[in-house]
Amino acid sequence: MKKNLITAAVAAILITVVPLTTNAESTGAAKTHKASNKYGFLLNQTVTFNGQGSTSFEYNSEAGEVHTLIQNTGPKSLTYQLVDPSGNVWQSGMLDPGNEYKSNYIWDNVQNGKWYFEINNKDGSVGSYKVLTQWINDSFNGKND
Repeated sequence: MKKNLITAAVAAILITVVPLTTNAESTGAAKTHKASNKYGFLLNQTVTFNGQGSTSFEYNSEAGEVHTLIQNTGPKSLTYQLVDPSGNVWQSGMLDPGNEYKSNYIWDNVQNGKWYFEINNKDGSVGSYKVLTQWINDSFNGKND
């Protein structure tokens, strides 16, 4: 779901990363990041979970590219969803151990709010995943430096 952007505002964004699951353990501790005008990590965590896990990030910007990566670092297959602030699923799938999925989006302020990665496995056993989300401001394309 890409949108054409006619203008893009220079934005500094404040991002808060919060692991949501009480039975999940995060090795990339929840942090608040102040992104530069060009790019920033919205989320960079590895999470261990029992059956289900959830991780969130906050997107607040006028315009930019968002790159996501979800990787199954556990011993069993898992299913995942990226859910927007309105509860709509933007991406979903199943990953076998060691596999990853990458996606790229063009977002504007319509997508502002808290986003969630929801993870689960079928048998409720221990699993783990890595999630990485990066924001890149479209108004900087290397020509304005």
